[in-house]
Amino acid sequence: MHLTGSQLRCSPAADLGRSRARIANMWKNNRIIGLALIIPLAVLSVFGCAKKTIIADEAIIRYQKIEIPRYGKSDYERLITSDNDEVKYNAICNLIPYAPEYARTLEKGPPDESSQETTARDVAEYKKAKEVFGSISKELFCKNKSIQAASLIFITDFSSAYSSKEEVLKLVLDVKTNEVRTQYEQIRALIELSDSDTAIEKNLIESFLDSRCWLIRSMTYLLLGNITSDDYHKRLIKEYKNANEEYDRLFIIHSFNNGYGPEVFDLIRNEVLSTNSDRIRGQTIRILKQHRDNTAVIKWLIHDHKTIGRELLRAILNEYYSEVASPTGTVFFHQLLRSNQQELIGLIDQEKFFQVLYDGLKNEASQKDLAELEMSVRDSQHLSRAWVTYIDHRHKERLREKEQQKREEELKKTVFPKYNAMLEKFLEDSKKLFADAGMDQDEIEELTKAIRELLQVLKEEESK
Repeated sequence: MHLTGSQLRCSPAADLGRSRARIANMWKNNRIIGLALIIPLAVLSVFGCAKKTIIADEAIIRYQKIEIPRYGKSDYERLITSDNDEVKYNAICNLIPYAPEYARTLEKGPPDESSQETTARDVAEYKKAKEVFGSISKELFCKNKSIQAASLIFITDFSSAYSSKEEVLKLVLDVKTNEVRTQYEQIRALIELSDSDTAIEKNLIESFLDSRCWLIRSMTYLLLGNITSDDYHKRLIKEYKNANEEYDRLFIIHSFNNGYGPEVFDLIRNEVLSTNSDRIRGQTIRILKQHRDNTAVIKWLIHDHKTIGRELLRAILNEYYSEVASPTGTVFFHQLLRSNQQELIGLIDQEKFFQVLYDGLKNEASQKDLAELEMSVRDSQHLSRAWVTYIDHRHKERLREKEQQKREEELKKTVFPKYNAMLEKFLEDSKKLFADAGMDQDEIEELTKAIRELLQVLKEEESK
């Protein structure tokens, strides 16, 4: 990971550093300006400029490419129709970083060429984006496996900025291949594009699950976690029981992530109680809330809480706090509180539970659904007093935040305009001082520009 040149150019800290460096150089050449600079630098040190670190995440490279000397985007766009497969492959690979940009261009739709606001560049960019997307889409069905894999990577990255997911999904599903590298990219694309409503042919999923390649099988378990995969649950349970490795079991547990029924619940519950692997226990606990019948989970906890153990119960409850404002969490905690199992209710982490409940009650979208749950909290022997205290604390906290916000607004209206006016006057006076010191006009303009840049950085940081 590293800071790129473009990121440094965009960094307020970098702007501040360059401005100070320029002033330092001017100081070496003209020491008389030292006194003039002390004032704004002292003011800046009082108000401060927050340091920011911008980290660039490097993409995982799954393809090889060569950047042709002095070639740019337009040159690679021309080469995607080359008769030389290696050249074509390399061109597609070099265009992959631009895939989201093409998608955003197409998202805008065809530019209105009759409008005065539409430029020739707008028209050309749209036509080129449509042409590139069309050409690379066709390469999904070519015989060259390297080109096919590179095209899938391009299409996947393209989809990240494209709203018509169904259009892209159809292209990916129509790809027919037995080649491992291409299958890997196809599954990766499906993971990016799929959800619980996505229909994928059973034959395709089974071909992935039957693969001799461990990578393909494991990627398929991740894909199954995105879609409704009930048709494969019996097979997956059998594969889980036959799996000897922890990592294989973790993948298979993930495949139930989009919901499951009683048979899978029996497996999950058994693993929560009996596995010797902390990772598997953690994964099965996390996935408990994906049971389509959440009442089955709470009934199990209420019925067997004495044999499950306090620490395990706390770990299970911990997975549900983030869901308090959702139907899953609302039903879970409402039934838990109505069960009157004081020993179990006493294990609730009040801070975590109250925080999500309070925030949810302030949200109009979830307010109505949570009203009944709050009544259960108020009726609870364990929670009612603590809940009233928590509400009072949060109300006072909100009032303090409003007061602080009010003071900040007043500061912006009174102090900062005066401060800016003082600095503007200082700059004008400084110009006269610099001129009297024998500086020429170019030096004066450069110095005042550097000081103004310091002021601009301060303004930007203050607004953030």
